[in-house]
Amino acid sequence: MRDEEIIDEGLSEGIYAYIGLGSNLGERRQQIQAAVEALGRSDGILRTRVSTLIETEPVGTEKFPATGGAYINGAVEVVTTLSPYELLKLCLDIERSLGRIRNVKNEARTIDLDILIFGDQCVFENQAEGQLQVPHPRLHERAFVLEPLVELNPTLRHPHTQVFLTSYLKDLKICLRPEES
Repeated sequence: MRDEEIIDEGLSEGIYAYIGLGSNLGERRQQIQAAVEALGRSDGILRTRVSTLIETEPVGTEKFPATGGAYINGAVEVVTTLSPYELLKLCLDIERSLGRIRNVKNEARTIDLDILIFGDQCVFENQAEGQLQVPHPRLHERAFVLEPLVELNPTLRHPHTQVFLTSYLKDLKICLRPEES
């Protein structure tokens, strides 16, 4: 899946946001495709464009070890008229509709949608539906997040530090392999 576009009138009025995509349960590629299609059909989403999908190993911590097999990861660029919190709610609704159950941190998942960047905004909100922190707090530490973002927009800067994402990626010195079909 690559460069899927859904275009609507009023594109110049939207904000560019970037959402991380991941799946390591079931039909991973189909789950991601279904999530992107659901985003593209949603009110407030004017356009979507998808990165190349890559296969990666799960990432966890000592306190919350990762479970499940390899992930398929990527990113989607959206142009949206939604607020950051409305976009979070939409992502959570799509995850639920695709069978995502949130029980334990870093557990295997059918689909994972994380807002990585929302324009040039830095946001920290804690509401009943969930916590939102943008840019994603570990964005600059993960090649599997940075590679798809840089592919979509090589001039992206981290909204808080203003460092080019290409610089973070270069510092990680990791090369991920494209998913094999």
